[in-house]
Amino acid sequence: MKIHIVILAIALLLGKSYDLDISLYYQKTISFISSHSFLLNVGALFLILLMLVSAVLFNSSTVLSMLRILDKAVMEASRFIISLLSFGSLYYAAWWDRNIWPDFLPILALPVLGVLASALCINIIDFNQPVKPGVVNSLLLGVASFVIVNLVLI
Repeated sequence: MKIHIVILAIALLLGKSYDLDISLYYQKTISFISSHSFLLNVGALFLILLMLVSAVLFNSSTVLSMLRILDKAVMEASRFIISLLSFGSLYYAAWWDRNIWPDFLPILALPVLGVLASALCINIIDFNQPVKPGVVNSLLLGVASFVIVNLVLI
C-alpha cells in the first residue's frame, strides 16, 4: 500500500509541476469506461475465473510458480486501482467538489473481485502466506474514501 501512495503522490506532484489539466484526462477516462465497460467487465471476470479454476486444477503441479506470479500481479494491480480510485475521489472531492464514485460504477466491483479472487488463489496455492492484511487494508481504504467523500466532503 505504501508504494501505491508514493506512486500516486509522485504522479500528482509531476502533474502539478507541469500544469497538467487533470479534468481532461478524467473526461477521457470516463468516456473510455462508458464505451468499453462490457469488454472490461467480461475480460476481468474471465481473468478472475481463469485464476480460480487454474489454482484448483493445477494445485499440485509445476505450474504453481506461474500461478503464484499471476495471482500476485493481479492482487497488486487490483490494489493499485483501488488506491487510485480512493485517492482520486478524495482529490476531486477536496479540490473540485466533485464526486467521482458514480462515474466509476460500471467497473467498481472489478478491482474488489480481483483482490478477493487473488487472495483466495494465493490461499489455495500456499495457505501459510498471509494475505488478509493486504485485502483488509485495500477494502477498508475504498470504503473509508467512499464514506469520507459522500458523507463528509460533499
